[in-house]
Amino acid sequence: MNDIETNGSVEVARRIDVNGCGIHVTVHRGVRRRDESGRALVCLHGGPGIDGSGLRLMFSDLTDVADVIVPDQRGHGRSDLSTPDMWDLDTWADDLAAVIDELRLVRPVVFGISFGGWVVIRHAFRHPRQVGGLIVAATTPRLPTVEQVAHRMGTMVGAAAEQAWLRAHAEPGEQAEAEMQRLCMPLMAQRAPSPALAAVRATQRHTPQVNEHFTPQFQSLRSSRSWT
Repeated sequence: MNDIETNGSVEVARRIDVNGCGIHVTVHRGVRRRDESGRALVCLHGGPGIDGSGLRLMFSDLTDVADVIVPDQRGHGRSDLSTPDMWDLDTWADDLAAVIDELRLVRPVVFGISFGGWVVIRHAFRHPRQVGGLIVAATTPRLPTVEQVAHRMGTMVGAAAEQAWLRAHAEPGEQAEAEMQRLCMPLMAQRAPSPALAAVRATQRHTPQVNEHFTPQFQSLRSSRSWT
């Protein structure tokens, strides 16, 4: 365990073993917080293929009212890479359940953004007694097809962006990824990131192989029982 005090909160980093896979988890608690209520917010990052550092920044202001727990999910960030056969929603959801048990959290609020939203929905279905509240953001019941998204890119900025999106999904690799990042990703946000967020993004750990493995499963995802 490593303790770091920054901006009025203490960050405790832990490594939790889940069936042989080390999961990197940070727990943030406000130094001015005196209550022992056990309130906790567990936050799951998006992706797949990025770590939880953005969420650690995003929710740092909540540490005076609740402990903020952010795991790097299996295959992401400082957690073990594991193997492709374990990069699926059931495994990620069960990893989350193991983290909650290990930290002895009592019905925390669980938050998931984008891909993390799918994981927390699956977790709530598989482990309903663990969840005191569920929040999802930037998550949909299903994704449009790659071709539909590419068409939108082309409509917005032209054929080069459309082709870059198609190429990155049909023939993933460093060059295709770089071209997609250059032409398509600026369309995902309407404003520049803050200096703090830009600094976080500059040091994020990426595991594109997890994204490449999981992307073909996108079209089969559903938020109903048939999704499980």
